[in-house]
Amino acid sequence: PQPWSTMLPSSQAEIDAKRQSLINLIWGPGGMTKGSPDVETTPDGFVVRQPYGINSRVKYTPGNAQCLVVYHGGHINPGAAHDVPAHANCGLLEFDMPLYGGNPRPYVTTRHGYYRLVNHDLLATLPLNVHPLRLFLDPVNQVLNRVAPHYRTIIMMGHSGGGWATTLYAALDTRIRISIPMAGSLP
Repeated sequence: PQPWSTMLPSSQAEIDAKRQSLINLIWGPGGMTKGSPDVETTPDGFVVRQPYGINSRVKYTPGNAQCLVVYHGGHINPGAAHDVPAHANCGLLEFDMPLYGGNPRPYVTTRHGYYRLVNHDLLATLPLNVHPLRLFLDPVNQVLNRVAPHYRTIIMMGHSGGGWATTLYAALDTRIRISIPMAGSLP
């Protein structure tokens, strides 16, 4: 086997090509969702509608135009935006993992029967016509499409599963200037 250091991209062109390859895998050849077609405004933020009712509720606290913090909670501590530093009056978007926190756990009918989606393992039983990672990442993309134009700098951070989402999403979306995954990823 090759040493891991030989697998690293050696140029910006290789990084861009790898990013585009991953975007195509997750969203298809058309790329990341343009605009915010599945986003509904609520009194405290947004709801992103997804297949099978695996919707994503997002809390939004507007801030000054300097910065926006995207906080993605994990499985154990969803909605834990108290981890986010409150300085600089940054805007704040709060996401939870699909099926966790404030997000619904819908009942679905598949070839395996009728049951409630209570964890991510059950997503593998759904006959999805999209890559399953899209259920985790597209809500962030669509809400950012709506609010990012109002901010100069976007920071994404997350804990546990939210740290994993932070690592992956920040690698795909160049609007994220700083990413802070906390206890969420393996090399």
